[in-house]
Amino acid sequence: MNNLKRILKLAKDAWLILGITFLSILLLEGVFYITFLIRDNTRTTFSDYRIKADTYSDSSWVQKYWEEFSKSSSSDRVQWMPYVYWRRKPFQGDYINIDSNGIRQTWKPNINHKEMGDPFTIFIFGGSTMWGTGARDNFTIPSILAKKLQEKGIYTETINFGESGYVSSQEVIALILELKKGNIPDLAIFYDGVNDTYSAYQNHVAGLTHNEYNRMNEFNVSKSMGYKKMISILIRENRMGSTVRFINGLIHRLNLLRKPRVAVNYQANNDNLAYDNEPLINDMIDVYNSNIEVVNALADYYNFKYLFYWQPTIFQKKHLTEYEELHGQKSSSFHLFLKKTYDYLAQQSDFTEEGDLPFHNLSLVFSNVQKPLFVDYCHLGELGNEMIAEKMAMDVFAIYTKKTF
Repeated sequence: MNNLKRILKLAKDAWLILGITFLSILLLEGVFYITFLIRDNTRTTFSDYRIKADTYSDSSWVQKYWEEFSKSSSSDRVQWMPYVYWRRKPFQGDYINIDSNGIRQTWKPNINHKEMGDPFTIFIFGGSTMWGTGARDNFTIPSILAKKLQEKGIYTETINFGESGYVSSQEVIALILELKKGNIPDLAIFYDGVNDTYSAYQNHVAGLTHNEYNRMNEFNVSKSMGYKKMISILIRENRMGSTVRFINGLIHRLNLLRKPRVAVNYQANNDNLAYDNEPLINDMIDVYNSNIEVVNALADYYNFKYLFYWQPTIFQKKHLTEYEELHGQKSSSFHLFLKKTYDYLAQQSDFTEEGDLPFHNLSLVFSNVQKPLFVDYCHLGELGNEMIAEKMAMDVFAIYTKKTF
């Protein structure tokens, strides 16, 4: 009888302790929820220095655009994608719209498709400059190209496969994935330069994606990163979100449970990369040339045409505005490496207008332009996009008028 009373007392005490603990957690969650709600709603207005870029002649939409673009907005969030690693999640906004396949919206003519017949299909690949960082949907390079070709009487279906951070190898893989599905373009356009160069600079070896060391660190992540996985699940499922958010922030502030992230050195004895590392630059250009050869083989087999372009950066623009001078010409070892790479590429016979490749080096296209064009060292405003699209439209028109496919 005494044992039964003791058990009942223990059960009562345990139940009481559990109840108090549960109520305490609910109270904490309520306090943290209200605190974060007040803090989030009283923070200062979103700001990005590129809002003040002088290439924006009409600033009425710029603030809203960069708010949609920002990391706090879902337009900047990516999802896992086999083979190419990532693509943006679906998003709908006033100036940025992304479909369920992670493809950004491109301008289309308002015409009777039946009367026009089958469109001239153009797949366009590139990084964030092609995706359109700094521009509205209808003013990205692919959208403006579609408009200019429409003005020339060419009805096109132009698809923007550009994605932030993509290197040329990812773009080729993205093209292969479309071909495997039976989606064969009439023309494929590639617009590269900065991302391939940065990948070589960051990884110390040519031909990898950006942050390749993250892929290695994340391999078998479920076995070694239980804490972070648990935190992400709790936040994603919105269970005790505010409490977890507080704990996660505290842990990061105190630097607890954090292992130092060390970039993988793929190339031995190359910890301090020199900006004039010509062997690495040469390897990067060889990888790029190999990707052109792969596309050439695919084009022969699937019967489509292709064009490759090397993009300009602010470092080739001789006449800088005050804004471009302030925000675009910040010196860094990568920028020196980038300029060296561009100079080296210009000296390669295969990559000149007289070369055998369907390649156009646009790096000097803005060299003598005095108007403001850049929002940072590589991303263009809508005027710059228009000038690039105009160059492409001339090449596409020449291909279209000679088409035999």
